[in-house]
Amino acid sequence: MWIKVLAYNLLNWFRQALLPENIARTEVPTVRRLIINVPGNIVGNGRYRHLRLAPNRWLSEAIRFIKAKLREFIGVKAWINVLQT
Repeated sequence: MWIKVLAYNLLNWFRQALLPENIARTEVPTVRRLIINVPGNIVGNGRYRHLRLAPNRWLSEAIRFIKAKLREFIGVKAWINVLQT
C-alpha cells in the first residue's frame, strides 16, 4: 500500500511541478495515457542505447516543456544550496 501512496504522490508532484497548465489539472489516468504510455523503440548499438518515440508533435512540445521546467528546478535547487552555505 505504501508503494501506491508514494507513486500517487510522485505523479501528483510531477503533474503540478513539471507539466504545462492545460495538462496539470487532468486526472492521473489522463496523464498516464498522454505522457507515460507512449509507443517507442529502444535503439542503438552495443553499450549506447536510447529511446526513440513515435513522431508526435504535441508530445515533443510537452517533453521540451518538461525538460525546461526540470532545468529551472535544478537551477533553483543549486542556487538555494549556494545561498545556504
